[in-house]
Order: sequence, then C-alpha cells, then structure tokens
Amino acid sequence: PDDVPVENQPDDVPVENQPDDVPVKLSSDLWEHLNKRQSLLLQSKFENFHEWMIYRGKKPEEEEGLAVKTADNYLNRVDQCFRIGWRLRGEITLSLSQEVADDICQGLKRDKIVISNGEPYSESSKKKFSLSLGKWFDWAADQRDAENWQSPYSFNEVASRPADYFTRQERRLLREEALQFDTLPAYSDCSPEQRNRIKQHLSQKLGKPKSELTVEDWKQQNRSWEKPSLIWTSLDAALRPVEVSRAAVQWVRPDKATLIIPKQDACKNRENWEVALKTETAEIVGRWLKEREHLEKYQDRNELWLTRESNPWSSSSLNNLLRRLCDEASIDRTNRRITWYSIRHSVGQHMTEMGGIDEAKAQLRHKSIESTLRYTDPTAETRRSTLDKMD
Repeated sequence: PDDVPVENQPDDVPVENQPDDVPVKLSSDLWEHLNKRQSLLLQSKFENFHEWMIYRGKKPEEEEGLAVKTADNYLNRVDQCFRIGWRLRGEITLSLSQEVADDICQGLKRDKIVISNGEPYSESSKKKFSLSLGKWFDWAADQRDAENWQSPYSFNEVASRPADYFTRQERRLLREEALQFDTLPAYSDCSPEQRNRIKQHLSQKLGKPKSELTVEDWKQQNRSWEKPSLIWTSLDAALRPVEVSRAAVQWVRPDKATLIIPKQDACKNRENWEVALKTETAEIVGRWLKEREHLEKYQDRNELWLTRESNPWSSSSLNNLLRRLCDEASIDRTNRRITWYSIRHSVGQHMTEMGGIDEAKAQLRHKSIESTLRYTDPTAETRRSTLDKMD
C-alpha cells in the first residue's frame, strides 16, 4: 500500500451526531465518516469490546480482566486500525477483517503506514498496534466463535528496564525525610531576605498573594500531614500511581490500620482489597484526615490527596516528588531507575523475604501467585549477610 499517514486526533472533539453520555467514545475521525445508524452500531460494538477487556480481556478462560487504562489504550489503537483499514481498502465498513489486519501489520513492518508527520512508527508502537489487533480478534473469538488471529510479523520491542527497588535502609530514610519534607525554618530565625524568599515560595505554593500571607500560613507548612501520609501509606500499601490518583477518603480505616480498595478502583482486577498499614502510618493518615477537613482545596472533593494545583496525582508528578525526596534524603540514584514503582517493588521484595510469599501476594493485591514470584530472588543485602556468616 501507499504511505498511509495516521492523524492522532483527540478523542473528545465534539461531533454533531455524537452523544455526550456514552461510556466509550469513538474518535471524531470515525464519526465524521459514518452516518447516524453506522455510528451507533460501531459505538455499540466498541462498548462491548471495552467491557469484555475489563472483565475478561487478560485471561478469558479465568474471567480475569485488564485495568481500565490498559483497555482504553487497546481501544484507541483499534479505533486507529479502523481508520487505517478504510484508507487501505478505500471503503468504509463496520467490521475489521483478518485480511485487513494482515495488511496493517505489513504496512507497519515496511514503514508504509506512518505517523502524520511522515515518520515511521517505533517498534514499540508497531507492537502495540499488533497486540491491539490481537485483542480485538480474541474478543471476537470469545464472543462469536470466530477464528483466532495472529500477526504475520513480529515487532521487536526493546523491553524497558524495570524500576529498581529501595533497600530497607532507604525505606527508613524516605519515611524520616517525609516527616520534614517541605518544612520551613522558624519565622523568627529568618533574616528579612530569607523571609521574603520563602514568602515568594509560599505564595506560589498556596496560590495566595504574598502580601496576604500570615505567620499562621508559615506555621501550617510545618504542621501539615499531607505529604507524610501520602509517602507512608504508599510505602506500606505499595500503591500504584493510578491508585494514588483514585484514593478516596472512604478507603481509610485508621481505627483498624487498614486501607480498603474497592473493586471499582482496584487496578488490574475486580476484587475488594484490604491492605495492612503500620500503626504509625494509620496515626499519620488519621491526623491528615482531620487536617484535610479544614483545607479549602479539598472542599467538595473526595480525593484523599491532591497536588498543589488541586489535581489528582499522576505518574509524572509522583516521580518528581519521589526524586526530590530521594535527593533530600541523600539516597543515591546514580545508575538506578528510580520511579514510583520502586516503592511498590521494595514492598514486594522485602515482604517476601521477611513475611513470605502469601503475605506479599495479599499486600501487593496480586490475583495470581505467579505475579508475586518475581520477588523471590534474595536481595543483595540478604546475600551479603549470608556471606558474612559463612567465613
């Protein structure tokens, strides 16, 4: 086929005949090429596919689903594949045949299907297209006894390096640093120049004119339990970024020192999870809940934590927070891949060693024991301790 540029258009562009209250929306480019009847039929098909991915898409035979965000990514790629297929065949259809899927993979392999700027897709993107097509035909086979499909080409995606975990000593440093992170020196101990500089920082942080700042605003920064509760809870509960973003006030049970993650917010599964917290962590979160009630940015909001800009936390903002915390705690990041998942990996690694595989599986909220087995390799700390005892 000739070069087929694919335009990456946003999915929320308003279209005249597109309903506003549907759970899954087709891209504007699809809607613009379909009449009302066609668009509603394809809309229904996409909704069924999306729902199947969430509840059965990972392992259909075990009724194990995918995370909602993962399902969204697959669906967006399939949406693009429909558009590519229309251009390749010169006709609009509401089905995606295996022959068209083969042609799409061939076009990607030979760099005939390219990005809108004319550049070829990366191997990683090509593989994602192939996997999305495979997921579409898995759905068709599971629902309608259709034939399975396999890409005629392989795409060699370079595997990303997993995040490194924190040692037990580094975890202790993170907890200690969280308790003094973003604190300020006593107002009376600062020179006029220091006060002016810190007030400028507070003005930006609180979204408040510098002239309106008070000594109480200054003191509040040293009393806040917001960041300590976020860090300590994540160090206990091994929270994924999406779980930090979804965390709600009603998840917390300070009196029982637990976190209840409801099935509608659980990542990669559909079960309610009860996660243990340290007694100290439960106390810190309890203090944060009381403080949170009096903060303006949390009024009429259900999120447990928000960023300075009153947005839910994201992977990017959490990674930035963690890098700052590591630097303040003098945790060496040289030649290490430190991300928010480093916290989760450290929980898996050390809980497996100290509490066993079953405890780690429950705390990490793994549905399958195979997911937890990756943490069974002894750490360098453990092996070093053994070496010291050998001779």
